[in-house]
Amino acid sequence: MNRNIRRRASRCIWVLSALVLAMTALAAASGPAAFAAGSGPYTIEDLGTLNGWDTSSATAVNDRGEVVGFSYDNSGTVEAFRWSRFFGMMSLGSGSAYGLNDVGQVVGQSGGHAVIWDRWNGIVDLGPGYARAVNDAGTVVGQNGEGHAFVWTQATGMVDLGAYGGISSWASAVNEAGQVVGAWTDSSYVNHAFLWSPRDGNADFGANTNAAAVNGLGQVAGNAGVYSAPLWPHATLWTSGSASVDLGTLGPSYSYARGMNDEGVVVGMSHAVWPAGLEHAFVWTQADGMLDLGTLGGLSSNAADVNNRGLIVGGAYTSGPNSVAHATIWTPTDTRPPVAPSTPDLWAGTDSGHSNSDDITKSTMPSFTGTGEPGATITLHRGAAAVRTLYADTLTGAWGGADYTVTADGIYNYTATATDAAGNTSPASGALVVTVDTHGPTLTAPGLTADATGPDGAVVDYSVVATDTFDQTPTVLCSPAVGSLFPIGDTPLNCTADDDAGNTARASFTVHVRGAAEQLASLATAVSGVGPGTSLADKISGAQTALTTDGKATSSILNAFMQQIAAQQGKTIPAATAASLTNAARQIIAILA
Repeated sequence: MNRNIRRRASRCIWVLSALVLAMTALAAASGPAAFAAGSGPYTIEDLGTLNGWDTSSATAVNDRGEVVGFSYDNSGTVEAFRWSRFFGMMSLGSGSAYGLNDVGQVVGQSGGHAVIWDRWNGIVDLGPGYARAVNDAGTVVGQNGEGHAFVWTQATGMVDLGAYGGISSWASAVNEAGQVVGAWTDSSYVNHAFLWSPRDGNADFGANTNAAAVNGLGQVAGNAGVYSAPLWPHATLWTSGSASVDLGTLGPSYSYARGMNDEGVVVGMSHAVWPAGLEHAFVWTQADGMLDLGTLGGLSSNAADVNNRGLIVGGAYTSGPNSVAHATIWTPTDTRPPVAPSTPDLWAGTDSGHSNSDDITKSTMPSFTGTGEPGATITLHRGAAAVRTLYADTLTGAWGGADYTVTADGIYNYTATATDAAGNTSPASGALVVTVDTHGPTLTAPGLTADATGPDGAVVDYSVVATDTFDQTPTVLCSPAVGSLFPIGDTPLNCTADDDAGNTARASFTVHVRGAAEQLASLATAVSGVGPGTSLADKISGAQTALTTDGKATSSILNAFMQQIAAQQGKTIPAATAASLTNAARQIIAILA
């Protein structure tokens, strides 16, 4: 039978399962435990429906943990959905979604056409038919309007793979190497699984087979067997270079493989209970064989896909008299804690100051980045306190976020832990030492007074000191700069200081340069009581009087002053005092020049 007939047949089985609910309710209450919970080490979760409708089904899951499928109501309205742990179930619009890749492209059918739902380009119409799967390169496979398998790429468009001489064909899956699997139907309506690749062409798996999935190793999963009793089809694994492996069943009759990951884990559905004709989702591994995944409390379930993290999606019936099928995700039970995340790194955007890698910041909302187990919940700790819950990317494990709880400057230790979906928590990461400094330096400027050495003033080597709580050597810049020539009188001095965190302090000071009058006043004080009598003091007093009217006369008086000191040096005036007084007088004369 062709793909559309098989899809309708599968839906009929689901409908029949719903019809027998009332007749088998009592039997279910006392039936096997696998009906409710499954025997495998998985937890089951109901993903709900769109718009409160009755029914939904998940068809594919990528390695990010994003799920796609469709939801519909009793009137026949169908909408495709994308589900994620963060956003929940979101509508993609009218149609059914059947596959997605790790890039986020979703493929399916809308309005009788194969389509791509693309985050960047919106919905892309590929032509009549339906799209079943897409790889990370954007290669899409499915069935076209002629009932033939197709391969579509951006470069080639839709390429018809033909019907292999039969009635119809369909493509079910494509791996990253571009290998395509599906089946074709011969004139006797017998299915033949095929594997097609651009390099090697076709491989036929024989009559009464169907291929549903192909992984990165080239392994193919599907089913083999006659589609009539007593030779029921069984889920089958074809491994490159070896014979096919019969995966068995959960019950007495049939099973179908529908999805497989790169580890060779196969999922699907199997007839589970005789004689009601009910199906249960299964997972098969080389180590454990086929395990029953159970239901949401109802009688039936169906697994459609499994990603490389072991997440399984499909649909399962809920419990109660109004049991309906809901999109479902099965998560492996996990008791192993994740590895410790990487040591948090202070994001360069908040690592302020002279360097964006010294872990010193003036922000009270420092932001951090790191890596942990993909899909894990990351807890950021400051010291012993948990300050933020974040989420690691489901593919790369990258995480990032800010601490909004810093209230005071200080030196803090930041660590991170990872908690996986099963609730296991990792050891703490290494510690990152972060300095939070929101206050600028304090500026002081002692000794900003100098004596003029000439009529233009004086070169002043002033000292402005910056002190800071965390930075021992803040950078100080002033204008005019140290060593500039300052004129006689007052000159404003404007200074800034920057610390390692990037805080800036500003202060204004005044540089005072003393001229001839102030220096004569100081000299008058210094000469008081020096030498015999008051002749030296009288000369300085005379110089002060002359300064107001005649600079030349002032210089003459000061020259006489220096001559008198020279005459008394070593006699009534000590040599050191004589030298000091002489230098002071000589400097005043230089100013007057």
